[in-house]
Amino acid sequence: MFSKKNKSIVKAIILLNLLTFLSSCTTSYNVRTKTAKIKYISSSSIYHRPIIADLDIKETKVTGIAISHGGQSVETVSSSAVANALRDAKADVLIDPIFDYEITNKKTTVTVSGYPGTYKNFRALEQKDVPLINLLDGESNSNIVQPPKTPTVENNKPKQTFSRILNTVLIVGSLASLVSLLLL
Repeated sequence: MFSKKNKSIVKAIILLNLLTFLSSCTTSYNVRTKTAKIKYISSSSIYHRPIIADLDIKETKVTGIAISHGGQSVETVSSSAVANALRDAKADVLIDPIFDYEITNKKTTVTVSGYPGTYKNFRALEQKDVPLINLLDGESNSNIVQPPKTPTVENNKPKQTFSRILNTVLIVGSLASLVSLLLL
């Protein structure tokens, strides 16, 4: 059905389609993570004296922004926004944080604002501190920032892009060429 010359042209077209398809399937990631406040003393064989500290809270709010272009959860981006605010304010904790979420396609932008607090005057727990600790144990530490729960996002499906359509066409074309070559 095909001459020898035509078969080599078909093979070249198939090879070109496959190479184009494989080169279009690359993925790049730019991941940046940050962490905050961790305490690992949990073994029952290690005993430590309780340490308390004063918390100096500034009266002016600070703001932190984090942006993700896909691949990170809202919690991770929120934690990065808090970490950015704390880094800029040189603070240890963010009090009464307010989160603003903007989610479009694969881009997530989180802005957080709150009052920066810094721990100072670290000291061993003394008897005079016990009544205050007992009073505070009855309250939750809801003012200290925790990563927020994922907000409900409506219609967060990514749109079909030209590259996805082109990849689909190339795959179908490559498969059709391969099938026709095998049938020869």
